[in-house]
Amino acid sequence: MWNAPPSAVDAYHLEADIYTPTQVPNENEQCETLKVSVGTACKYNLEILHYNARVTARVRASNRAGEGPFGKDITIFTEKGKVRKNWFYIFIVPLL
Repeated sequence: MWNAPPSAVDAYHLEADIYTPTQVPNENEQCETLKVSVGTACKYNLEILHYNARVTARVRASNRAGEGPFGKDITIFTEKGKVRKNWFYIFIVPLL
């Protein structure tokens, strides 16, 4: 979930890099990038992540004037050894 900036927003755009460990020893984790336009909703649920995953996400807003910069990245980790439903919330603080 994030706080809306003071100016008019037409849409929010979420990017999330999802890093999943492999089952092969000494092999690098796999990365998938998710790009979602969520309209004017101020939250997005990212669900059914693999166990021991790392997610780095960022959000930016757009309006008639164009797209703003991405906010600060946030990183979450899922629990080790379990496949479960996970949510994370993103807060945006507008730069003045």
